[in-house]
Amino acid sequence: MKFLFIILFLFLNSAAKAQITENQAIEIITKLERIYQQTPANSQEFKLKIFFMPQEEYVFGSKGVWGQAHSTGEIFLAGGVLTNQFFTEETFLALACHEVGHLYGGLPWDTSHLSYEGQADYYAANICMKKYYLNYPQELAKKTYLHEHYFKTCLKQYTSKQEIRICAKTMQAGLNLAIASALAINEILLPGPAIDEHYQTDHTLVGRDSPQCIADTFEAGAICSLATEKSPQSCSNKPKCWFKPTK
Repeated sequence: MKFLFIILFLFLNSAAKAQITENQAIEIITKLERIYQQTPANSQEFKLKIFFMPQEEYVFGSKGVWGQAHSTGEIFLAGGVLTNQFFTEETFLALACHEVGHLYGGLPWDTSHLSYEGQADYYAANICMKKYYLNYPQELAKKTYLHEHYFKTCLKQYTSKQEIRICAKTMQAGLNLAIASALAINEILLPGPAIDEHYQTDHTLVGRDSPQCIADTFEAGAICSLATEKSPQSCSNKPKCWFKPTK
């Protein structure tokens, strides 16, 4: 049996209080577990457990434990998010789904079959958050700030009110997560909406290029319809800030 660790770089201390409580965070975790305990990964038995540690100031990433007969995945999320003003319920969901993405996201991945950072973000927006809102539509109905650009972008891609709202809420959550990430590393320019294709990597990155790349990846994942995917977890519009398509 082998133990695999990914430690997320994101340190989330802030003087302001988050827009999510500890109880709300635990509720989101419980609902995600319920969804993924019924979802196989790579056609194998796969058990997911998410732990919330309110006394920890930073955020742990995913720990995967693979055995011969079955697979288990453990995710550790720390309470530092409860001190960050950019963390809403949606942002916390985006972070939790990102960590789920390391375990479920598929290619591109490392030698331990843990998805790259960009792919984990993409899976969070394209699969995980959609699953969550489709399973718990009452969460989708909760009022939250949504940038006008996201609504306009989602209107072009989807027709139903439910799909449009899932899309816009996912994008906004990704932007909030990107801003929190930028502040954590003292970035002067904060991420904004709208996919930026000015910078294109010459190879697929294991890590992230920038906080802006987080926002771009969530936007790309949100507008990729499951019904139009050419292959599992693979739309043609993955941001070129981290993804280099193979020819």
